[in-house]
Amino acid sequence: MEKPIASTQPPDQASATATPNPATPFDLPPSKKGGETPAGTPTFAITPTPTLQRMSPDLVDASEIIDLEHVSAYPLGKIVSATIALDDDFIYWVDTENPKALYRTPLGGGASEKIIESVYSDGRLDCNKFQISEDWLVVCDTPTSNDLGEWKIRAVNLKDKAEILLLDDENGRIVFSMFDISLNGHNAIWTYARTTPDLKDLDEMVIEAIDFDTGERRELMRTKIEGSIWPVLSLSGNLAIVEQDFEDIYGGGTDLHLMDITDGTLKDLSLGEKSCMPEIAYPWAVWKSGARYAFWIKAVLHNLSNGQEFYIRNEGVEPSDPKIDGTRVYWTGSIRSTHGITNAIYIYDIGENKIYVLHAPGEDQYYRFVAIRKNTIAWVRVTEMSKAVSDIYLEWTTFR
Repeated sequence: MEKPIASTQPPDQASATATPNPATPFDLPPSKKGGETPAGTPTFAITPTPTLQRMSPDLVDASEIIDLEHVSAYPLGKIVSATIALDDDFIYWVDTENPKALYRTPLGGGASEKIIESVYSDGRLDCNKFQISEDWLVVCDTPTSNDLGEWKIRAVNLKDKAEILLLDDENGRIVFSMFDISLNGHNAIWTYARTTPDLKDLDEMVIEAIDFDTGERRELMRTKIEGSIWPVLSLSGNLAIVEQDFEDIYGGGTDLHLMDITDGTLKDLSLGEKSCMPEIAYPWAVWKSGARYAFWIKAVLHNLSNGQEFYIRNEGVEPSDPKIDGTRVYWTGSIRSTHGITNAIYIYDIGENKIYVLHAPGEDQYYRFVAIRKNTIAWVRVTEMSKAVSDIYLEWTTFR
């Protein structure tokens, strides 16, 4: 339901070189109600075409597009609290019985390899989603014993194992629960909240970016926390969607803005709506239509090249937040059954306007996580979900 920390295909401009740019701090007053843009916000309004209601897509058995006869499997143990990630050659995962280490397994078969270990004696790497992009892995590292009071965001080069510390807790001044990061190509962008020096109150939100190719880091935005926060973002090429959440006294709800990470300029994308948890794979973006901390019934599919919007209805119960890779939007959802706990993976193909459904292979089984990258799909399958201790399997295969 909630994206823990925030992989998409790059748009055409992904290869563009970011122009060095000084920090562009600005305050964004939170005086917004009924879709008003806060005064002083440096935005350039997008004029969308009229919203279109998408025809109800056909529900199709996923065996038509997924090769279920050649599924690779790897037992993960008994407890799963992390997620998985894919690149072109490997699937990445945390050892759930020893979360101090992160491994990768070749998609084509072969021995698993340990990539990184926690720097803490009792550390764990599974508190939040780790991300892969080109040659870089970004992971959150924290001790098990201190309840996220101390933590580090580490970027590791997968070729030479060189490491960059992107962020840490700054002795308690940076709030872990309000951190989010997104990678695409050779770029990463992240958002975080900083407290006052006495650690008693939230003070400001900061958005930063890095070009891994050049090592250049840029501060894109710094704003006081006065009625709104900027806790979620998603990156594709040089464009990021940034979510702005408002307190109830300022109208509540959430807005979405499009940010150019070369200079931090913003464009309004969705104002005065409950639009949250965005994901972008240019030109397509998808987000939940509804409250952030609630399961969605309807997701918005937005074409950034022409402003057209369509709706996707969730076909399951208690769905995960929608993700996107290329022209596939995907999520998991529970299925009500009198025989036990089960669920399915749903894959909406934008071009075909079809939802492909991959049901869990048996009663009392559950797909915990799913990831899609190009021609590969991977998931974590839990068996005997109703029992206190379940068996967990990492599985992957290809699209036909």
